[in-house]
Amino acid sequence: MKKKEKDRPLLVRIPTMIISEYRMTVRPEKRDELLQLACSLLNPTGADGSILRCHFYQDLNNENIFNFVGTWSSREELDRHIRTEGFKLLLLVDDFLSGPVEIDFHSVAESTGIDTMAAAFDSLP
Repeated sequence: MKKKEKDRPLLVRIPTMIISEYRMTVRPEKRDELLQLACSLLNPTGADGSILRCHFYQDLNNENIFNFVGTWSSREELDRHIRTEGFKLLLLVDDFLSGPVEIDFHSVAESTGIDTMAAAFDSLP
């Protein structure tokens, strides 16, 4: 029995951050309404501590393309957010849009900062 336990691979659960991206192209006449909705959704989103970061971006080349980007501490926190009324509102903006919303979720096992850049510069000849 000990041999089998020794041969079995060790499973380690690594905490994974989730980054969510929602890209949408708004009809020009609905742009102001989408901006108002975005402002109302961004403020309370992290009030319960479930989200690490939340940003709303406008495309530099097309003023009618917007991105919501959120960083979640875990899949569980993202799932909880998806079930909220605020998230449901985001999905009901079809009449504001000129095309479908593109939604992507990314799992991130590791994230680094300035030390990565410093290490790259230190390794230069």
